[in-house]
Amino acid sequence: MKLTYVAHASLLIEYKELKVLTDPWFNGPAYYNQWHVFPKPADTSFSPSVTHIILTHGHEDHLHIPTLKLMNKNAKIFFPYTWKSGTKDLLKSMGFEHIQKISSFKKNKTRRRSLHDIYREWIGCLCYLRVRRESICQFK
Repeated sequence: MKLTYVAHASLLIEYKELKVLTDPWFNGPAYYNQWHVFPKPADTSFSPSVTHIILTHGHEDHLHIPTLKLMNKNAKIFFPYTWKSGTKDLLKSMGFEHIQKISSFKKNKTRRRSLHDIYREWIGCLCYLRVRRESICQFK
């Protein structure tokens, strides 16, 4: 497994054929041009080859539309159950097809992989990704 810090809350987790990106924000400012990514990531050429995207919550510095537009539209997107509706519709309008809402304290499966959201607060989550029978990463 290879873990790369990209920017802000964006991590790239690579394991065999998987490229999992968390909270993508590295292309342009957020919050009405008030927040800027610093330092800027050295390399974002991986963007079109990302296979999975994990959004921990809906703040613009974690669900950044200009950055998401750079991503592979066939990537599977996971986002947490939220009291606000419209996240799935927003992602579909951007061309993403494989979108899955995840629930706290439940196993969320996709083929041989599962994503476990084991702790939920409004400020974030603790998740781990499991491929077959092998836990490959845990992140907050």
